Amino acid sequence: MTDKQKILLLYLIFFGGVVTAYLPDMTVQGYSILLGLVSLILAYIFRARADEDDLVWHHSTFMIRTIWIWSLFLSLGMVGAGYIVSTQADMSDLQNIMDMATSGSIPDEAEMDAAGRAYFDTNFNLILKTTLMWLAPAQVYAVWRIYKGLSRAMNGYRVQNLRNWF
Repeated sequence: MTDKQKILLLYLIFFGGVVTAYLPDMTVQGYSILLGLVSLILAYIFRARADEDDLVWHHSTFMIRTIWIWSLFLSLGMVGAGYIVSTQADMSDLQNIMDMATSGSIPDEAEMDAAGRAYFDTNFNLILKTTLMWLAPAQVYAVWRIYKGLSRAMNGYRVQNLRNWF
């Protein structure tokens, strides 16, 4: 595998993880986490096997920083979105289940599932808008870094400043 192919593989796997993170299917989002981990592990492997002056070493280091910083932004976004949803959502459907449980009547699985679906349906717009508002900056950051690194790599150039967050 050539150096450019290694670099291209690294960027494409990470891009796949970034794109699938936004799809509304938990299975697909699980693949997103897997793709992110694979790209991080590959970046560490490629960097360990390359010389420090090598193009692969340079872009692997860039990707490692990108993935860690993106993970930080994504984590902060999830905390922010979770806080907004938990404080502003209509919890009446879930409260009814809690009231049943505290009164001694244990709800069955169908009742809990119905309450969860009703909660989601009631708060769908809030959940969607909050998630997009809080998580989109991390995704835009990742796409920008992928574009920046990939465009330089395909022309045979190193990224100018590896320590730069943007």
